[in-house]
Amino acid sequence: MNDEAAKSSPWDVFIHLLAVIALYISVSGAITLLFQFIDLALPDPLDRGTDVLDNIRYGVSMVIVFFPAYWWAWRAIEIDLASNPKKRRLWVRTCPIYLTLFLAGLLALGDLVCLLYYLMSGDLTSRFLLKVIAVLVVAGGVLVFYRNALGREPGPLPAAMRAFAYAAAALAGALVIGGFIAAGPPMRARLVRLDQQRLQDLDAVQAKIVQYWQAKSELPASLDQLKDDIEGYSPQRDPVSGDSYGYQRTGPTSFELCANFALKDSDVEHNLPPFPMMGTSTAWNHEAGHYCFPRTVDPALHPARKFRSS
Repeated sequence: MNDEAAKSSPWDVFIHLLAVIALYISVSGAITLLFQFIDLALPDPLDRGTDVLDNIRYGVSMVIVFFPAYWWAWRAIEIDLASNPKKRRLWVRTCPIYLTLFLAGLLALGDLVCLLYYLMSGDLTSRFLLKVIAVLVVAGGVLVFYRNALGREPGPLPAAMRAFAYAAAALAGALVIGGFIAAGPPMRARLVRLDQQRLQDLDAVQAKIVQYWQAKSELPASLDQLKDDIEGYSPQRDPVSGDSYGYQRTGPTSFELCANFALKDSDVEHNLPPFPMMGTSTAWNHEAGHYCFPRTVDPALHPARKFRSS
């Protein structure tokens, strides 16, 4: 009986599908992490709208879940092949391997095309070059490993391939640890998001105050005057305490907006998606704790609307 006579079972289909899907997601997570680490080390001013830390958390989540799943599935396949060498030529095993070699080869070739294009365009930066190298290393590793798996007879792994597998596991572990260090503690991430929400709320309240000024040629006495039952608008409140944000008129055209912040603005990594004005001015810089933003409505920039009576 030759290798082709072996029959695949539902278990074979399951374990090979799990292995290939977990591999692809793990590779995607690893490349994501490598790219984000490069972005942190070599920031680009044009990437202000990219949430690097959130991408790192997503990449860590993919690797920490799917790489162990891939490792377990791969070990289960190797153990099964050692006991049943006839399964070596099963289509359910060879098809995912050929597909993986095909996709990894395309990824490596496409990566080289991008490298040559940017090189000829004179736009090759160290940041881009490092990303090209990261993709080549990951894609090349997959190509080498699975090319060896396709031609190797079932049995114990050669020492070189065993070292390669443990090096891949060590790299995955290093990426996860680096991701946790870069992203910071979960509680700090939550505090950053809450402060971001407060700033977005204040920005929205400020816009409503300006609209009120343009409609009535005066500032509201309190934020309650901004309520609009027709539009269904009520001034935003603090996302944690539920209290109203602080507001006080300080002159005919000047006022203050206040909130309680968990962190100082300069201590927060500004690679979060910016809301209007953040990242392009100091309009919303703040200290930790209770902080007020002085504002002045310029009638020349925000003239009052004149309504004609019929």
